[in-house]
Amino acid sequence: MPSKPVYKICEGCGKESLFKDPRSRFCSQSCGLSGERSYLWKGDAVGTDALHAYMRKHISKPEFCEHCKEVPPKDLANKSGEYKRDVSDWEWLCRRCHMKSDGRLDSFLSHSNMHNKLPDINCEQCGKLFAPGKSTIRFCSQSCSTTFINLNTRVYNRTEKHS
Repeated sequence: MPSKPVYKICEGCGKESLFKDPRSRFCSQSCGLSGERSYLWKGDAVGTDALHAYMRKHISKPEFCEHCKEVPPKDLANKSGEYKRDVSDWEWLCRRCHMKSDGRLDSFLSHSNMHNKLPDINCEQCGKLFAPGKSTIRFCSQSCSTTFINLNTRVYNRTEKHS
């Protein structure tokens, strides 16, 4: 004789559900195979990418970085460097604070192109101070370049006619 369906609390999700078989412990097959109950569960032997994904699901993202409190966070950072599956060992940081806490910021800045930046120069036409993109640039804008060429062409043409 078949058993009567009963309402029970699912051991997987904690919700009260109707169980067709009163001996069942989970409301569905997917609930019975999720998380630690899954045959694919690796525990602490999981890789860093999967651990980050797990923590993103379990730690709510704050509005601002937990260090500087100024910028919205982008990274979920591990505090101890041990990559434990412990919520208290993780924090949401902006990219700058994350790189600073990992010790990567100094290395990044020392290898960046910032030290190769060309010094600001004065435009040869209007005299305005500007940052050139290349060492061969002499004018702050296309307009100044065109004006300079037009003026010098007129002067050149005048001197040639009088010669």
